[in-house]
Amino acid sequence: MKLKMMIAMIGMIMGRPFGIRMKSCLDVARLLSDYVEGELSDAERRSIDLHVMACPDCFNYLGTFRATREIVGEIRYEEIPPEFRVRLHTVLTERLRGSQG
Repeated sequence: MKLKMMIAMIGMIMGRPFGIRMKSCLDVARLLSDYVEGELSDAERRSIDLHVMACPDCFNYLGTFRATREIVGEIRYEEIPPEFRVRLHTVLTERLRGSQG
């Protein structure tokens, strides 16, 4: 990992490592979902790879993003029992009517 970090740092200093335009932190944030899903071009992916290797904030953000996706993916949908659904609807309707009065 240290070698990759050094290559990325040199690339950032030089501006265009190996002909790849480095992404900004904002670009990384905007493209993160597509990056994780594997929906970017090879050039865009390499650009984000280099940025993430050289930017501790984006490296941590990527880790948090991946962990969050994993946790959310484990959530299972459960049907609400009909009697609870009716009670919930009644309470919400009453409160909505009360706040409009």
